[in-house]
Amino acid sequence: MKLELMHEDEKLLTRRIKVKVNGKEFETPIKVFELLSNNEFSPFNLLKNFTKESKGLIEFRLNITQDNLIKMDNDINLTSRFIYKIRKKLEDVDNNVILLIPIYKIKNQNISKEEIEYLLDFLLNLLRSNIVDILSIPIIKYRSNDIDLDFYLNNFVKPFLEYIFSYNKEKISEYFLGYIPKISHRRVTQVIDIYLKYNITNFVVEFKYSNPISYGPTLEKLIRTVLLMEKEIGREGTLIHGINVNKGLAKKSEEIISAKDLLSFCQGITSFSFPFRPIKPKINLSYKQTFRIFEHYDYGYHRYSKNVIEKLAADEKIEKVENIKYIERAINTKRIYTESSEIRKKLIENSVLEYLKSKNEIKDYLERLKTFANKVKERSLKL
Repeated sequence: MKLELMHEDEKLLTRRIKVKVNGKEFETPIKVFELLSNNEFSPFNLLKNFTKESKGLIEFRLNITQDNLIKMDNDINLTSRFIYKIRKKLEDVDNNVILLIPIYKIKNQNISKEEIEYLLDFLLNLLRSNIVDILSIPIIKYRSNDIDLDFYLNNFVKPFLEYIFSYNKEKISEYFLGYIPKISHRRVTQVIDIYLKYNITNFVVEFKYSNPISYGPTLEKLIRTVLLMEKEIGREGTLIHGINVNKGLAKKSEEIISAKDLLSFCQGITSFSFPFRPIKPKINLSYKQTFRIFEHYDYGYHRYSKNVIEKLAADEKIEKVENIKYIERAINTKRIYTESSEIRKKLIENSVLEYLKSKNEIKDYLERLKTFANKVKERSLKL
């Protein structure tokens, strides 16, 4: 994977980076097309007409249970069938770069060395077969919950990285992004230093339903650490992908919510994905649900009725499905993808801040974003 810093905003932490991998490329900042292995109504699937014409980044979340992994380790036919299913899910990606986010779901915390090695071998198979292009260090879920950071680092990440290191003669580490759980700013450097030891210098950052404004201290430490890292390794530009980035909380009665998720592009995040909690069927209650759609003219998520969402879906040629929440996600994914393209144009003109001043719903946050950028840049000068 090759990164080239094309433009950088003078007042904010917004970067236009060209990313090339496996003969494909995309530019940041960019909103990803989400694709979930266990959800046929993922935004990517509903936006196929649009993605065929667009070039971007797909975030493919792959759930692997501990039981299934152990079964596959003992049955090559089962492994082959699982890989075939993954290949079928990704057969329409065209020129999009695929970022794999493996989510390993364990039912006990005794993760064996054999498990870790087989999981890595399985992921490397997907990488070497060009089924995926880049991938995150796996996320570990214990009975659907996050696990303790020290356990994650000592019992999974370090053994996993040691096994990757044995492949370093092929420079395999450049295709991996280090996963950073939602943690205190005090521990960010510790986690990044572990990845740097193994030449992993791009990252996936867990927001866990936080918005970028409220996640400020951790983001500040992260971006400052990354800028220092770039000086040390002699590189400009780093891929920092945010997952489960939230727009912010609001009462259902509020007509407009500020698009705080999009402001992650002003805080060093180069791409991001929406939160994906399971959507429970509420077909008969659809009129009572709250639907919000991003509008580029004011950077607000506007509250709309079910009928309006259905009309928007028809206008934008998005496949109609029963649960309107899936359509809402697809529309917002498309709209923010399009808006990220506009931000890239403003970067070339060095006018991102002036452009954002015209967006009524987020202009109150601009001073905070400038302060954030200044603090990060000043402190990153101190090696």
